[in-house]
Amino acid sequence: MKDKIVLSIIIPCHNLEDYIEKCLDSILRQNVVDIKCEIIFICDSCTDNTEEKIVEKMKSSKGIDWSWQLREVNYKSPGLSRNEGMSLARGECIWFVDGDDWLIDNEAIQLIIDLFRNDALIDVVRFRFDSQGYSNKAVYGTIWQYVFKKAFIKDMKFRGGLFDEDADFIQRMISRNPNLERIYNRFYWYNFPREGSLTERKLIEKNREDEV
Repeated sequence: MKDKIVLSIIIPCHNLEDYIEKCLDSILRQNVVDIKCEIIFICDSCTDNTEEKIVEKMKSSKGIDWSWQLREVNYKSPGLSRNEGMSLARGECIWFVDGDDWLIDNEAIQLIIDLFRNDALIDVVRFRFDSQGYSNKAVYGTIWQYVFKKAFIKDMKFRGGLFDEDADFIQRMISRNPNLERIYNRFYWYNFPREGSLTERKLIEKNREDEV
């Protein structure tokens, strides 16, 4: 069906006014053919101009026919925000993108969706990424490195309040023995280190706990 949503991109946002436009620019310039996409923004406890920047960018975008919606929540948890996004998602596939990162290949969506279309047995696609600098701890279990078939996720949810909600979700997904397809293209820029980021705060807290 021509109007069927193929990909839902879920973006949890908390005070990302300095980054969200670059993220959206990288998504909206994707070269896609016969792939209808939607973007779901979950603005969690935002106190800056993140929401205004999202609305302005999406309303002013021309030449791309993507659905989008914005939901305000007060979870203070990216995992619970992603759960909210999943409850709204209509796409056959789901990609969790962080609003302070961006895509670095304009063919990323097309190449990923082509993999799913060429092999109906694939449940999950994993790709590579670039970053200015990171530690193994920082990149372990990064949810944005995977695109999931919604039918495979089923009723799986993120568990809020954990030190690493991403890794917990991925481990539980892997325990289901998915048909995982690896692609070695670098599609994603992981904006780390970034002062004030949730990852940085969690690592600092974890290091303090380890020292006690």
